[in-house]
Amino acid sequence: IVYATVKPDKSIEFHEFLQLLYKEFGIVVAEKEARQSGLYELSKLNIKYFQMNERQLREKLKHNGLLIEYSDATAMIHNPYEATWEVMA
Repeated sequence: IVYATVKPDKSIEFHEFLQLLYKEFGIVVAEKEARQSGLYELSKLNIKYFQMNERQLREKLKHNGLLIEYSDATAMIHNPYEATWEVMA
């Protein structure tokens, strides 16, 4: 999903990434998007489930080298691949 939403060799802020997941793919991970989509009210799930989803995604992205934390408030998603253009003869 990171490679589909973040341009090669670019970075975006983690919460911006969550918004893109919701807007582009309809994927609801965190509290803000759950409330925005109406899923929170419809599902009647405890909001802590969405908060836990956000933390777990953040940890998995960090573990895989796709998230860089600068502070508690700032985390960036980075697509480490360079853009490549292949010309077919």
